[in-house]
Amino acid sequence: NIRGSTNAGVDLQCVMHDAGMPDALILTETKRKKPQYMCRDIRTHYSVHNSHTLEGNGGLLMMLHKKYSRVGAVQQRTVPKQCAGYIIHLTLGMPYTATLHMIGVYMPCDGAHLQMRPAVYEALTNMLHAIPATDTAVLAGDWNAALCSGDRLNQVTTVDKQHSNWVNTQAGLQSIYTV
Repeated sequence: NIRGSTNAGVDLQCVMHDAGMPDALILTETKRKKPQYMCRDIRTHYSVHNSHTLEGNGGLLMMLHKKYSRVGAVQQRTVPKQCAGYIIHLTLGMPYTATLHMIGVYMPCDGAHLQMRPAVYEALTNMLHAIPATDTAVLAGDWNAALCSGDRLNQVTTVDKQHSNWVNTQAGLQSIYTV
């Protein structure tokens, strides 16, 4: 969660350097009304994909190392219009392997946009059900909810319960923290 991407270029360059050029990066809460321009160093190594809202709240940016676009087909999939800025969906089709679906999520938590959560969950459910069983899906992002009750210092919130209920209704979906 970068809470606005206007000045994120330097931070991204540090991540690229410190993490040894990660294969994929998903940045949430970019707060953009239009696609983010990235500096030449980032564009040299990564294909950059955006999902943003017209209001400039929420927002996602997914960066995929260009070595994948050279050998496979990287495609940004369309998400429901009302979920723009809350979901980004890329597929990576490599020769002789199953397609990888990378889905980035930013779940709103402020009162003005909290009503978007059910639509985002519904869109994610539909996406997951449409993915062939032979493919692999990875969901990552900022859910603005605690999945495990021990993750919260205070009492479990309504959005925590909503998130846990949704995860539990998705066959085959597992948290990397609870496996």
